[in-house]
Amino acid sequence: MRLIGAPDANNHDVVDLIFHDPSLTANVLRISNSSYYGINRKIDSLDEAIMRIGARELYRIVVAISGSLMLTHLDKRKGCEDNALLNHSLASATAAQLMASDLGEDENLAFTATLLHDIGKIVISAVSENFYGYAQEVKDTETDLLAAEERVLGVSHAEVGGRLLEHWQFPENLIQATRFHHRPVAAPKYQRLAAFLNLGNTIAYNLNRAYGHQRSNPDLTIETANLLGLSADVLADYSSRVAEKLALGDSYEACMQPESGR
Repeated sequence: MRLIGAPDANNHDVVDLIFHDPSLTANVLRISNSSYYGINRKIDSLDEAIMRIGARELYRIVVAISGSLMLTHLDKRKGCEDNALLNHSLASATAAQLMASDLGEDENLAFTATLLHDIGKIVISAVSENFYGYAQEVKDTETDLLAAEERVLGVSHAEVGGRLLEHWQFPENLIQATRFHHRPVAAPKYQRLAAFLNLGNTIAYNLNRAYGHQRSNPDLTIETANLLGLSADVLADYSSRVAEKLALGDSYEACMQPESGR
């Protein structure tokens, strides 16, 4: 992210960085040649990939592959289908990226932050194997997932995710955005970035690309949209745009999953 955003960076620097990881290189080429991008002639080098799809799109692929390593293969016994968290996270991140681009803000930062917004759920699944199975059982009651986490575990996935990113020494903007993505206005700083996470998450739920369950809160949606100078009514338009983007063969999530042994 720093390299692509640097004013003196060039495409060769980006390619050289990716090229140092053979598995990542193989997966980038595989995805660049997928039907999602509709490229007729096969791409066989990172230089060509960056020329054909652009540096920013190449960055998005790299982030999605890296994030997929963490977000895939949660066991079905934990209460959700395989790859449900990845599919939810990619839908949320795509929505956030579209909004950030329209508002002239850093769309790569919005995509990256939103892709990681539910990383706390992975930690909870690891230490409490049956929790999300329990949460699914109570989804028809008034208790939404966040409330169930705080009542049963004493902490929410948002707080756990923020603490994890803090432990990993991530930038403060990503830490705060993750920690406050369910209530961006409460963030000490970086409220706008947290708002992208929140609205992206809401749009993913509206598109039935959920992980767990949450109650709709129109007042909170309006409050969050106001942080970005948006009307809550525009979320329907963004939902349509995200659905269209993800429906290009409905294969984006599948092709973003890294292949092993490459």
